[in-house]
Amino acid sequence: MDCLAGGWCDSIARFAEGKSFALLRERREAVEEHFGSWYKEPMYDPCKPEFDTAKSHQMFYDILTMFTGHEMGGYRVTWNEIGAEVPFTEKFGHSTVGKRLIAPFLMAGKTVSCTKDEKRSKSILSGVSGYLEPNEMVLIQAPPGAGTTTMLNLLSGVTNLYESVEGEVLINGDDIWEESNRRLYAHSMLRVRQEDAHYPVMTVRETLEFAAKCGIPDFLPFAKVIRRNRVELITSFLGINHTLDTAVGDAALRGVSGGERKRVTIAEILCGSMGSLVFFDNISKGLDAATTLDIVRGVRRVAKAFDMTVFMALQQPGNETFEQFDKVCVLDSGKCIYYGPREKVEGYFGEIGFERPPVRSMADFLLTVSDPNISESVNMKNFEGKELNTVDEFEEAFRNSELYTDIREKIAEGLHGTTGKHSKVDEIARKFFGRECLQTRTRQFGILLKRSMRLTWSKSAVITEFVTKLLIALVGGTVFFDLPLTQRGAYERAGVLFLAVVAFVLSAAQGVTNKFAGNPIFLKQRAAHFYHAAPFQLAGIFDALALNVLVSLLFSIVLYVLVGFNMNESFIRFGYFYFMIVTFQFTMELLVRLFSVACPNPVVAIISVSVTNVVFMIFSGYFFALPDAQPWLSWIGWISPVQWAFRGLAYNEFAGLTFVCTEDELLPWNPLIPDAYKICTISTGDEYIWDRFLYPVGAPWATYSLVILWVLSLAMLLSIVLLARGTRYRGKPLLSQKAKPTDLGAEAIDVSLAEDETRVGIREAHFTWKDVTYSVPIGRNNRKELLHQVCGYALPGRLCALMGASGAGKTTLMDVLARRKTKGTMSGEVLVNGYPQDSLFGRVSGYVEQMDIHMSKTTVREAIGFSARLRLPEETRDEEREELIEKTIDVLELREIQHEIVGIPGAAIGLSSEQRKRLTIAVELVVRPSILFLDEPTSGLDSRGALKVVKAMRRVSDTGVAVLCTIHQPSQEVFSCFDSLMLLQNGGKVAYFGDLGENASQMITYFEKNGGDPIDPKLNPADYMLDQIGAGTTAREEQRDWHKIWLLSPESKELMGRLEQTESGKPAIVPDEAPRIKFDHMFSTSFRVQFVANLKRFLTIYWRAPEYNFTRFITAVFQAMLLGLSFFQVPNSQAGYLTLIAAAFLSGMASLMNIGSSVGNVIGDRITFYRESAAGAYSALAYYLPLLIADAPFTLIINCIFAVLFFFLIGFQASAFGYFLVIGSIYALWAIATGSMFGAISPTEQIGLMLVPLSNSLLNLFAGFLIPPTSIPWYYIWLYWINPIGYYLSGIMKAVFTGTEFVCEPNEFYTFPFPGNDNATYPFPNCESIPSISEYQTVTVNATYSECQFCPITNGEQLLHMYGVPEYDKWISVAALVGFTCFSWIVGYLGFKHLRYMSR
Repeated sequence: MDCLAGGWCDSIARFAEGKSFALLRERREAVEEHFGSWYKEPMYDPCKPEFDTAKSHQMFYDILTMFTGHEMGGYRVTWNEIGAEVPFTEKFGHSTVGKRLIAPFLMAGKTVSCTKDEKRSKSILSGVSGYLEPNEMVLIQAPPGAGTTTMLNLLSGVTNLYESVEGEVLINGDDIWEESNRRLYAHSMLRVRQEDAHYPVMTVRETLEFAAKCGIPDFLPFAKVIRRNRVELITSFLGINHTLDTAVGDAALRGVSGGERKRVTIAEILCGSMGSLVFFDNISKGLDAATTLDIVRGVRRVAKAFDMTVFMALQQPGNETFEQFDKVCVLDSGKCIYYGPREKVEGYFGEIGFERPPVRSMADFLLTVSDPNISESVNMKNFEGKELNTVDEFEEAFRNSELYTDIREKIAEGLHGTTGKHSKVDEIARKFFGRECLQTRTRQFGILLKRSMRLTWSKSAVITEFVTKLLIALVGGTVFFDLPLTQRGAYERAGVLFLAVVAFVLSAAQGVTNKFAGNPIFLKQRAAHFYHAAPFQLAGIFDALALNVLVSLLFSIVLYVLVGFNMNESFIRFGYFYFMIVTFQFTMELLVRLFSVACPNPVVAIISVSVTNVVFMIFSGYFFALPDAQPWLSWIGWISPVQWAFRGLAYNEFAGLTFVCTEDELLPWNPLIPDAYKICTISTGDEYIWDRFLYPVGAPWATYSLVILWVLSLAMLLSIVLLARGTRYRGKPLLSQKAKPTDLGAEAIDVSLAEDETRVGIREAHFTWKDVTYSVPIGRNNRKELLHQVCGYALPGRLCALMGASGAGKTTLMDVLARRKTKGTMSGEVLVNGYPQDSLFGRVSGYVEQMDIHMSKTTVREAIGFSARLRLPEETRDEEREELIEKTIDVLELREIQHEIVGIPGAAIGLSSEQRKRLTIAVELVVRPSILFLDEPTSGLDSRGALKVVKAMRRVSDTGVAVLCTIHQPSQEVFSCFDSLMLLQNGGKVAYFGDLGENASQMITYFEKNGGDPIDPKLNPADYMLDQIGAGTTAREEQRDWHKIWLLSPESKELMGRLEQTESGKPAIVPDEAPRIKFDHMFSTSFRVQFVANLKRFLTIYWRAPEYNFTRFITAVFQAMLLGLSFFQVPNSQAGYLTLIAAAFLSGMASLMNIGSSVGNVIGDRITFYRESAAGAYSALAYYLPLLIADAPFTLIINCIFAVLFFFLIGFQASAFGYFLVIGSIYALWAIATGSMFGAISPTEQIGLMLVPLSNSLLNLFAGFLIPPTSIPWYYIWLYWINPIGYYLSGIMKAVFTGTEFVCEPNEFYTFPFPGNDNATYPFPNCESIPSISEYQTVTVNATYSECQFCPITNGEQLLHMYGVPEYDKWISVAALVGFTCFSWIVGYLGFKHLRYMSR
């Protein structure tokens, strides 16, 4: 798969790319001949101790210079007054179903009145100027939404995301906003985004080597050597060379650590290009300070080795990290308030009246000077200059400074790097620099195909695919085992052929989720110019085809042999069957991939695929013959892959077969007529497919079907390539959600906090733990100890930090103390006010998880109110509850956003990360917990946001709450907010516990007096403390065991003394008068209150989900109209009854499609249930029942509209409409309940969506349509009697066919010889006199011979008998569906109650 340079890939590429590639290849050969075997010298081998970085780098540049004819080196960048604007719309309130309903009328009103919406724009960056020299690194500091990403986009030439841009960006004097220059510099500019998007199963080496193969083309001299050296060097500089053979991993697959994964993200981009201008966008998100410092140091080494110019935006960088940079850029509200040397930044702000507090890091200081809510803490005392308050004033001050004058001078004189301008290079160099992707397309295809097969052909995925198709083949084969060549056998052969096609149709949507899961990786690597869209799509398609060939072979052999399909002409017919299955599955793969590329998200793609497949199945030719379809809709059949696959298989199977009738199949069904005079309505297979499907005899349609399928496949393939070419990272319009702000300043908040009533509802809790040990099973007989005899306490009004090395057990300890662990063994003593912790501890405490989990469609106020309604005692008066809500909103400064939708992280509408974190705290705080646990509350926040959150925590603790908080390496100012510290070292052992003291003096004294290094006054005490226990940025040569030191220290003995029990039986630290906090019930409120609150919330959520409900509505209306028009006013003829039965069967398809969408809805919100139920908010039943009931009104309304359109367009007898509406409504509720059940019991959405087509296939197979109940083998008949679709279909058929009269068209009558022609003793003189349900008419042929003409089906009862519909009352079907719905509800409820897929 891995074709080497100079091999067959070169030949194909030369043919494909012509002269340009030949010139590059010729120059490559000349360069390789000139330099010879230089790479064999030890100084150029990164794996040898003699390796010389400088000489190796120079050799690399010399090779590139000779190859391109262009001097290689560093880049100088200048940007002058750059800015950007985006579309701006104001959004009043929230999008709801009601607003969507009236939107068309409002639009029509505007059209009639000729009014147009005013187009508005908002500036998100303006007037930013600066410059950067080679080998320099600039740090960009800005609060969220201040323009960091926009600035990086503009500097890297990305301008198409914005409505308008201004200014200019020059690299070595070339304007990169010009398209020609942008292409020439595309491979010189690298972008490292904050998301770690990787394939988790691939190792680090595979990930980086893939990038190197894509970014360093084969036509480059010594390509293989350069790739190897680049991977070795970059991994060494970034410190991940020891992880090369470890899987990258993710949340589900164990792999490298989070910090190592971030390094892999950086290394991937650096290995996949030879550029020297690198942009890093918030790569520190979610990382602690030590990891961030290591990464920045690694980038510094890489930049120095490869002569790079670096732009980097970071969150919460520490002082050591800050000092790694040469220049600093500070943005606020899209404007630059400082750009210049790092060492001058503090002096500059000092000149304009701001002074950095000793406890505040430089980065935190820079983000607070322009924030009016925090800037008072940095205002210089007795400053006589102009006071700066607004961002405009800060910008003006900077523009009047000497630093800005220097920028203007540098821009005026122009900066040109040592490489010169790319725009001046020769033709051959232009061919090199101007390629969108450096590697040839054929080579890209080979690289991508190898990776795709590495991902697809994993053991579990292959086994799952084979087992699924084998199961369908075995079930289908055993149901239709060894079909006879009879009339029933002919009907069932057509059914099993249709089943073979449908099996691949129903499973097609499964692949949508996987394809969208890989989209972030594709978009990242596509933006990095690793490969084109066409090779990527082709590689995935051919990989799927390879697996398809094997899976289809197993499926075809098993099904073909068990059913006993046509084996005439040796194995030619089996070969056709197999090739058709392979072709059809390939076509469906292309169809799914087409929708995956064309649709914006997986939900839309799944619905689109499902609707399209249903339409194609309707027009497959199986339910009605295509010539009988309405003329304006018949074209759908001719483009339906299902129709062509079924047609080809039908010709292949039936052509050449001869059928006979059994005694039961002879017509007419009348014992008074001897069998010798009855007729058989089937003779040959050709005749059968003409009578049943109107397939013409004689034409080679089997061949035509294959050819047309491949033509359709080719058309879809071309569409995929064309659509994929335009897939890029896209920007989002700026949406401003209009809230209802209330002006509440900091002074008002401070006043409210000072009042005594902030302690209302809080029962002070003295929380102590002693000798807490926790272990988990490893393998069968081993255990691993994660916590070892941990002792400590948390007191009312005190803020305790829980810190330690990565993996030391911080979160584990918090989960154990909060009783959130779901596995493992815990021992030790945990007391609340001196009394043992019990199972109702959740009512005493609040737990702020690291992930901010909320219902996305609720507002901030609603989320807080919901928590207050369910977790405060039920007897709490409404006025008191509202007062607590108001105070909580004020304490956490949520007043201005209280009416905003929470939203989804990263979406255009919703809360920022910092706002979501404050909301998470508010949801716990409003219930007035005595103890509040917080897990990493500042993770992922910028410095300003982290400081706001910690100060909010400080205010919470001041209300009398005992606060215990895990936190990664915080800034000095954040650390100073804590009162005490519990420090853990590896193994879950205590290294220190006690008060911090002012500026952490007490903790520092402890370490210094016990042999720790003296602290550097400039060092953050948190960094110092972690460094002493070996959790810092570098390993210590002689690491002391601080746990042993702690056990022997006076501080430890003092702690144990405080935890020793006194005469009252309580620990000494707990006052004797502290009462026992006791509850009588697990929940604060009754089931009724829980049910009503959840029902109200879910009704609100569904009302605010117009995209979901209108998608279902449009889908239902579309299917109703399509089916209704396809079967429009079906006549009660012999051909009509077959069509009516098909229509009855298809009427349930719209409801079945809702099963898949329900799975995603339930699993998407299930994590919120885990959090809220763990907090004791409600029971599983009080959550699950309202979830289903809230969806019912929308489901019933949609079903009612479907029923009206479908029923009357078809032309069923009107008297059956009431029953049709009732059973259809219950059936729709059953579908929703079943999808919810799958969501409740499935660990992931992917598995849930796999269950849907599998269950639908089995239920449809045994519903009584594809095979009548009387023909189902005895060992499968039980599946019919427990089949909801079977009860639905039998109920519909009884309702619409009972009492219905059927007639024969002139060409639909059958005739049989009158028995009295040659039997004088026959008791009936003529045809009319023979007793029968059907009337017989005499047709005289000649004087001695006559025939009897009859119509086979004359009423609905005959039809029901022929299809073996059970004779129970039709209302039994309704009752059965009610029972199945209740069963799904019960199983789903039990799944929520007993299954936990988020174990701790």
